[in-house]
Amino acid sequence: MPGLLFILAGTLYGMNAILIYQATDNFYPSKVLVAGFVTIFGVLGVFCGLILNRITDLIRQQGVGR
Repeated sequence: MPGLLFILAGTLYGMNAILIYQATDNFYPSKVLVAGFVTIFGVLGVFCGLILNRITDLIRQQGVGR
């Protein structure tokens, strides 16, 4: 869930940067970089969550830790 929120925040912040560029012809590289890094952070969070969930399921199937 937190990863999805980061993806959404990065996407919205990037869209904001695009809209500002279209309206004023001012390009803010810092906005684009922050949006990109936040989005990448969110994607990594989602994938780590999925992998850790799968590892937990595999451990439970093996009966380890009982």
